[in-house]
Amino acid sequence: MNLVPLPYKHEHYRCPSCARDISADDISDSWRCNVCTSAVAIYAEDATGRRKILNRLSPAELHENFCVVIPGAGFEYIYKVICVTPKNGNFRVALRSYRAVDFTPGSLIECVIGAW
Repeated sequence: MNLVPLPYKHEHYRCPSCARDISADDISDSWRCNVCTSAVAIYAEDATGRRKILNRLSPAELHENFCVVIPGAGFEYIYKVICVTPKNGNFRVALRSYRAVDFTPGSLIECVIGAW
């Protein structure tokens, strides 16, 4: 699965290390700040008005107990990572109360880091 996260109803971006709001032009393809390379904090609101703070990470950056969003479901379905296993050049991510999902190394996965 090679996911490209879709914009939410509302998104704005902030670099937690630089402590500044940033524009989409100041974000690298890997969702890192172009100034300090920290993961960009994405303040997102889904179609129902639920608000979360996200990081968009590659499968290699995921760890046990991270909370991830299933694409297209808004913030209604958020699952905890049980484990991440390399498999045939891809990554298999096991999600609690869901299933295991395979991701290509270039995938971006939305991880919930807070709410606003």
